[in-house]
Amino acid sequence: DCGNAATEWKPCIERKIADQVFGSCCERFVPPECRGLCIYENNPIEARVVLMHTIQPSRCRLYKYLSSVVHCAAQTHDNTQCCRDMGVHEIGPQCLQMCKPQVQFTSFIVHYTFLLREEDLKSH
Repeated sequence: DCGNAATEWKPCIERKIADQVFGSCCERFVPPECRGLCIYENNPIEARVVLMHTIQPSRCRLYKYLSSVVHCAAQTHDNTQCCRDMGVHEIGPQCLQMCKPQVQFTSFIVHYTFLLREEDLKSH
C-alpha cells in the first residue's frame, strides 16, 4: 500500500521513475528554460537552489508556467491532504494551492514565496 495517510504518504514509485514521468509531462507543457523545476526535490535547500537558478536572471517566466509545472508534478491528482499532513499549510495558506493541479495562479510572488522561506517543512 502507498500514497495515502495510512502509509505516511510513502511514494508508490521510485524517485527516478517519478522524475522521468514529471520530466516527460514538462517536455509537453513547460518551456525548456523552466524545466529545471521538473524534478522532485525534497531537500529544502536544494529546492531553493533549483528555483533560484531557474528564475534568475529572468530565464523562466514562472508566473506564466507555474500552473503547468504544478500540473505535471501532481499528475492531475489533488494532493491537498498529503500537503496538510506534511505541514505545507503552516508555511502559508496560499501554499496549499500548489497541491491542486487544476488551480490557475494569478500572482507570481504570492504563490511561490513559500519556496523561499527560511523555515523548512517539518519532517515526518
